[in-house]
Amino acid sequence: MAAISKAKKPPANPRTGRVSKAESLVVEAPPVIELTPGALSSPNAAQYVGLNNRTLANMRAQGRGPRFFRAGGLNSRVYYLVKDLDAWLEERVAASNGGA
Repeated sequence: MAAISKAKKPPANPRTGRVSKAESLVVEAPPVIELTPGALSSPNAAQYVGLNNRTLANMRAQGRGPRFFRAGGLNSRVYYLVKDLDAWLEERVAASNGGA
């Protein structure tokens, strides 16, 4: 729910010289809470790991990249579990640090 607070008074109506209640209220957006779902679609997974969606698709076609699954049949959408994306990122970090 958005918080409503009084802000600086906006300019008055030039005809009446008054400020309406609606104009004097400012609606503040709630704080952003990032919730990570258990599974991400391919475009969202690509953004999560910092790759272009096409790059992730190419890696998938070559048998590289993070584990994925299809929700449904062979030509259905591709999804990635967040835990698999995190594990894949950790593997890449370890490999780039010489296995440290």
